[in-house]
Amino acid sequence: MYALVYSAIVVVSFSAHLHFLGEHIWRALTRAYQSLPETQVEDPKAKTDDRLSHRLATIRAFNFKAVCNFTVNINLGLFLVMTWRFFQESTIINLAVSLMPLIEYVVCCSVVSGSMRLTSRTLMCASSFQCGLIHIYAVMASLLSPTSATEHIMTFSMLSTTHIVAGLIFLNARMWIPSAVLLCMSDLAMFMHKFGRVEISMLLCSSHVTQLVVCCVILAAVELGVCTHLQSEMDKDDDKTLMAGFQKILKGLCEGSLILDSRCLVRGSPSCLQRLLSTKKNFEDVSFISLIACPESKEQFGTLVRTGASSQANDTEASLPACLRVVLSEGGQEVPVDIFHAALPGLFGADEPHHILAFVEDTAGREAAQAMHGFPEWQSNVRRSLNRRPVPSASSSSSQSRSEAASTAGARSNEVLEVMQELAEATFLIDPGSASMDLLEAHLRFNRGHHLRQPPSLRMLSKINQWDTLQSLLRTYALSVHQGGQGVPDLPLPIALPAMQVRVPGAPRKLLKAKHVRLSLANRSRELGQPIYLYLHLKGFIKKHARPSYITGIQGDAVEEEPDDGPGEDADEPVAEYQSLGSFVPPQNLPEDGYLEGPIFNL
Repeated sequence: MYALVYSAIVVVSFSAHLHFLGEHIWRALTRAYQSLPETQVEDPKAKTDDRLSHRLATIRAFNFKAVCNFTVNINLGLFLVMTWRFFQESTIINLAVSLMPLIEYVVCCSVVSGSMRLTSRTLMCASSFQCGLIHIYAVMASLLSPTSATEHIMTFSMLSTTHIVAGLIFLNARMWIPSAVLLCMSDLAMFMHKFGRVEISMLLCSSHVTQLVVCCVILAAVELGVCTHLQSEMDKDDDKTLMAGFQKILKGLCEGSLILDSRCLVRGSPSCLQRLLSTKKNFEDVSFISLIACPESKEQFGTLVRTGASSQANDTEASLPACLRVVLSEGGQEVPVDIFHAALPGLFGADEPHHILAFVEDTAGREAAQAMHGFPEWQSNVRRSLNRRPVPSASSSSSQSRSEAASTAGARSNEVLEVMQELAEATFLIDPGSASMDLLEAHLRFNRGHHLRQPPSLRMLSKINQWDTLQSLLRTYALSVHQGGQGVPDLPLPIALPAMQVRVPGAPRKLLKAKHVRLSLANRSRELGQPIYLYLHLKGFIKKHARPSYITGIQGDAVEEEPDDGPGEDADEPVAEYQSLGSFVPPQNLPEDGYLEGPIFNL
């Protein structure tokens, strides 16, 4: 009779177990230890700044849930075994022993199914419950199971191991270390009560003390190691957040920033160098010193880095960063910049200090790269003069460099005129009826007579990755005009170019997009030997509200570069009268290895 009842209980228990928890157990086992943040830990209404406690609670919840996914099946088996023992010998003690696995089974079912939300308070209650359950097991095991002192010692060793595992799951040494002491003392008391004081030997005491010490050391060391690791991870996250925000601010105040390691190798994003040197080369893991043109400047930069790191370590008050003017060189492109340096000791947990550099470009001294298909005569003279031009000395005093760089960064509105040093005349169309005498049109004329200065050029306004294409289009059009322009030598037709983006004067990192671009001939009636000039007409600019480029607020608004610009305010202008660029045939009678030298003349 008892066998049939027990068989029915086994079948019903396993059926209910698989029906209610089979899907949850399978899902939990397949994604075990894959994603820790998926575990719900804290109540959303809880407000605390203790991030370490939050992360510890997350680990405890994850450990507890993972253990429940495995022990839920073991508890079911223990419940069935203890139930069979109760049917064999119906006593109150056997009933209590059979109910304890059932209680643990119910708790594990609640965790696995998601019915129990693992908050900090819930985890504390679960830890206390598990701790008390182990003590109850110890008392019942010492009273029922052991028939000899050896069996009692083995039972205590098993319970001590279980206690260590449970303590590692909940990572709460303040609770589980006193619990280990209590478990050891209570077991000695139960041993003395059951076997008498005579059975207590030195070996028994040393065994209990050793297991107690091992339990305390393991629980304390593991929790301390986990807390140290979490604190290190939080510090690293803080460093990354601060550096990202700091670099973003520097990008708005100057031309950008760069992080170097202890060997002056470029770390992180090299977009600042790519923008300054007008190249797409990847500078990551490249020595920054190799980009400095002058050998003397390389030595001074090394001295600046060493002295800056040592002086910053001894500074008690915040001081201005050290500054040095150097010339960066890459692929024939030379850019004078002011470099501000600051040491970053202990960044990302490194033993050696890192370095952060901020760049302020000397736009007045920047030399534009030469074109590939020849140059006008005046530009060839400038090129030859610039080749003989001495590199700006990097031995100027730190205060002078800092002053010049600060004036450049603090008064960005002056850059509009700094890039127009060859401005000779300016004519404005003024509306006298407006309160502020609005400017409706402007015509500027530049004087190219100074042989040591780089005159304004279209390259200064062109986007870096569009310059090669634009230069090729302009030269192709000029060469076609030079050779007859599609059979109409006296009246070449304008052509429509694709939409292009131009730099805003005074804010080289800001771009303004023009929807309609037209290229036409400026001097249609030319005498023999007269150069060819072109008109590049831009229209239909994308107009969006944007904040000032710099915090000084003295510069006008500029539109930030956006890959997908919306429609402009101007309506689409038909360009049917323009000649299509697709039908524009470049000249075919030039030799393969030939190119134009000097201005393009209508011969």
